[in-house]
Amino acid sequence: MRDSKKAVLYVVIIAALAEFLLGEDIDREGWEELSDALGMVGMDLNEVFTENDSLLFGFQKVCQEFGKMKITEEMIEELYVEDQLE
Repeated sequence: MRDSKKAVLYVVIIAALAEFLLGEDIDREGWEELSDALGMVGMDLNEVFTENDSLLFGFQKVCQEFGKMKITEEMIEELYVEDQLE
């Protein structure tokens, strides 16, 4: 998977988790989609949210992984071009 797509997936995951932390409900389908998205960026839902971890700690883990990415101007341009083609 291209890094630009991976960065977008991280943003989507972080947004979904933030909504949940703010009190929004996530249904079963939402958890499945979240699990799939985490899998696409190389993370496992069960590893992110272990039994002893709070949701906030899992959120922090995802944010740390996203923070390790180096977002470049080329990645942004790639996403812009792709968006224009759609």
